[in-house]
Amino acid sequence: MTVGGGGKGIAVLGRLAPRLTDRLMERSYFGLQREPEPPRPRQRNTLDSPSMTLDERGDYEGHVAERSLYTGLSLRRSLVGAAVAGVGAVLYSRSRKARRGAEEAASRDERPAIRVR
Repeated sequence: MTVGGGGKGIAVLGRLAPRLTDRLMERSYFGLQREPEPPRPRQRNTLDSPSMTLDERGDYEGHVAERSLYTGLSLRRSLVGAAVAGVGAVLYSRSRKARRGAEEAASRDERPAIRVR
């Protein structure tokens, strides 16, 4: 699963232009993975074992998005499919009505006019 619209954008860019994506990642993201502080002691590292404190959040001080519209919609594909089908049905209905109205107007213009003397 891809998390967030940014993650999906990078994945799509990676498929469409892999070398360009590599260059962008090398220039921008590599430096973001480094921190000025030294690494935590192994006892506080939750990579190899659980923390046992049931912490829900880390100690990252930057912005963390609580929700993602893309992730929410990708988890509810049936809802999105139903919404797209509904919008499609409404657009189809409107286009048929517009087409019928245009055909009726054209047929009125083609009728011979009755002249009264």
